[in-house]
Amino acid sequence: MSSSSNQPATLFKRSRLHDDAPSAKRPRFDEQIQPPSPTPKTTVFDVLDHDARYTIFESIASLLNIADIASLSRTCKQLSSFYQALLPAHWNVDRRLRRFVRDPKALRSQMGRHDALISGSFAVQFFERVTWKESDLDIFVEQRQGAIALENHLCKKEDYDFVREGNVQEYLDVNGILSIRTLIMQRPDSTEAKVQLIQTKHQPLLEILRGFYTTLVVNVITWNKAYALFPQPSFVHHKAYMLKPINDYFGKLVAKYDMRGWTSQGIVWPEDKASHGSILEHRRLGDRFTWTVPFNTEGVRHAAQPDSVLEYSNFRLLEATHSPVGTLRASADEFLIPTRNHNLAGFYRVRGGVFKALTLKYRYISADAEGFWYRFAGPRLEKLSYIELYKTASSARPQSLMDDVESDSPLYDLCSKVDRCGIAIPSYDHEIPGWYATWERQLASEAQNT
Repeated sequence: MSSSSNQPATLFKRSRLHDDAPSAKRPRFDEQIQPPSPTPKTTVFDVLDHDARYTIFESIASLLNIADIASLSRTCKQLSSFYQALLPAHWNVDRRLRRFVRDPKALRSQMGRHDALISGSFAVQFFERVTWKESDLDIFVEQRQGAIALENHLCKKEDYDFVREGNVQEYLDVNGILSIRTLIMQRPDSTEAKVQLIQTKHQPLLEILRGFYTTLVVNVITWNKAYALFPQPSFVHHKAYMLKPINDYFGKLVAKYDMRGWTSQGIVWPEDKASHGSILEHRRLGDRFTWTVPFNTEGVRHAAQPDSVLEYSNFRLLEATHSPVGTLRASADEFLIPTRNHNLAGFYRVRGGVFKALTLKYRYISADAEGFWYRFAGPRLEKLSYIELYKTASSARPQSLMDDVESDSPLYDLCSKVDRCGIAIPSYDHEIPGWYATWERQLASEAQNT
């Protein structure tokens, strides 16, 4: 046996590197080894941290309805931004519009340019965060040139084709619709995307208010915001109140939404009126009852018309009253009950009309003679109109116009005549938000004193 046989096996032989290195300090077995520190407990704030746990955050948020989200946001300061954190993803209008167009921002730019509004089922889906594959996109626009421009944009830029002119009475029971043009685009998956361009006689918002059949579908989307006018009943309680008398046509439309999870009712029951201010009070778009969602406008051409034109438009719901049209018959217990009167289900009429003045650049919507426009803003605008007219050179004022001015009739109806005369009168639209705030304070003071 060679002398090398007395050496240890190479596998266990320590290298020079190990021989030269200082020996590691071995723990003594009689010393107590400290256990590792406990893992910090995960709290609800950690789970709902949008940045740190995005996947978990999104999974939980997708299961919550807007009432749950609002409640969480009000629980404490740490969760106060919960709703705001959801907005970019859960209420993203561009993402939803991509079902119909490749370039949502270009469409929104066209909408802003022509003061167009989106309404109907698309707006319901937007607020409810659902998608109904068979649904279409309804765009309302007042001016004919606006309708033509939107159609040209969709046909040239988004590959839509015009297929038919619709019968107005097949869609809405109103007199404020001039035309309905249906456009179709073939998607890559062989399905169809359908857009309906609806041209209105007056402002699109006015025709939507006066024409739709339940409170659920009265929502509008502009180029930069979405407005749900009755969010509490519509998206918290999933209840729709009738805005038209029930019949076979509207019954089919109501049944469609009942199948999607909503219940329908004619009017608010007396015992529920205290909690239904959005149905029973004087309203304006953008008031405390409105659910408003602002959009990211980067890359979107801003509209010339300010948001205040829509947001200070007033309307009111009034319970419809009418004479019974059914007959009376005696029941088994001798009570007389009406028969076959569809209107007995109850419904609300939306009161609203166009308001304009010489000293306003834009037209607004007024609820009635008791509302802000006629009781508060109207008298102020009349006084300003007289001053502005007489500030104009007398040579620029036709005698026929001044005869009307000197009459006892208000100046509201002279707008078109002044325009034809080419008289430039300063506008006071910028005063409206401040005047409205003063009006609301006066109403609150009057209510306290009664």
